Amino acid sequence: MEEVPFQDRTVPKVEIDWDRSFWWWYPISRAIHPALRISSLLWSMIAIVLLRLGFEASENLFGSSVKSSKILDWLTAPSLLFGKIEPFAIPSLSIENIALSTFSLVWLALVGSTFGGVLSRRAAVELGQRTIAPWGRSLRLVASRILSYLWVVGMHFLAIGGLLLPFVALGWFTRFGSVAATIAGVIMLVVGLPLIFGIGRLIVSLTVGYPLSVCAISIEKRADAFEGFSRSNAYFFQRPVLAAFVFALLLLFGEIGAMLLSWIVNSGWGLIEQAYVSTSSDTEPAVARFLKAGNWLASNFLLAYRFSYFWAASAGLYLVLRRCVDNTDLDEMEVFESELEQNPPKIPSTSQPAEVKPSTNSSDVTSDAAPDSEPNES
Repeated sequence: MEEVPFQDRTVPKVEIDWDRSFWWWYPISRAIHPALRISSLLWSMIAIVLLRLGFEASENLFGSSVKSSKILDWLTAPSLLFGKIEPFAIPSLSIENIALSTFSLVWLALVGSTFGGVLSRRAAVELGQRTIAPWGRSLRLVASRILSYLWVVGMHFLAIGGLLLPFVALGWFTRFGSVAATIAGVIMLVVGLPLIFGIGRLIVSLTVGYPLSVCAISIEKRADAFEGFSRSNAYFFQRPVLAAFVFALLLLFGEIGAMLLSWIVNSGWGLIEQAYVSTSSDTEPAVARFLKAGNWLASNFLLAYRFSYFWAASAGLYLVLRRCVDNTDLDEMEVFESELEQNPPKIPSTSQPAEVKPSTNSSDVTSDAAPDSEPNES
């Protein structure tokens, strides 16, 4: 066996396809980009204004002591990302509180699902297909599935309410004396212990699985409320550790985006304010009003980013969980076909041409009719 000289030996070059090996890195790390777009920020700001107007209208309409406007502050507070999350205190079952809670939740589901569905749809297309979805098509898809967005919330509340209704009846039964209270307490413990996990799972599915349900309805082909409910529960409860890991990374990247946007907005608006104030009239009241409006817009840009990034991060989390559980490609989602693709032009049918008989020459006829003659002998 001939030995190859060292200088003639070659080491094979091995390359790693990072896009295939670390496919999950792109939808996680790039979720900031669709959230930071100025169109997404303005869209989110409209959603926040509508949420506040609806909550304030419900408080003025029903006159309850429960402040539903605190829901938006709780959802968008920085403590929701890094800090202790305090649960809501369940209000008393008065008519005003029930009406206020129902109206606030329906309004939150309507506005959140409509605006969040569009944001999650656009983010999923950008993260999965690496292209930008048009606003018009995203709005049409969300509008066509608005009932599914509302029903995916309604089925949770109906299921939780149905499971809690026997305990409300047992609480009312305790008013008949100590014996009735003892019987009701025993029944509550016997019946309530098996239902702890069922009710708790529904609550977790409502809080954690709701954004995943919205993403499923916005992404999957011909999806409805049942598919959004089933997919969100299957993906989260089958991969809870992976979901927590991806969620932690998304929170970290989201804070980086918030810091970047804070620098941009504060520095930009600060220079604009200083340039405007340096030459404006100090005695004109309109100057102070417009400066106050500018400060409000600058501060609400950060709030709009948290709303926008919440849905972009939910879309990234959904794509990663769907790929891990169902082995579905990131770019597989509901697409809109153009009018030409939906109604392709019909190809006109062509009739079979008549068979053309081969033409016969006179020489051929003569040769066919006359017998072969032998060559003349010389």
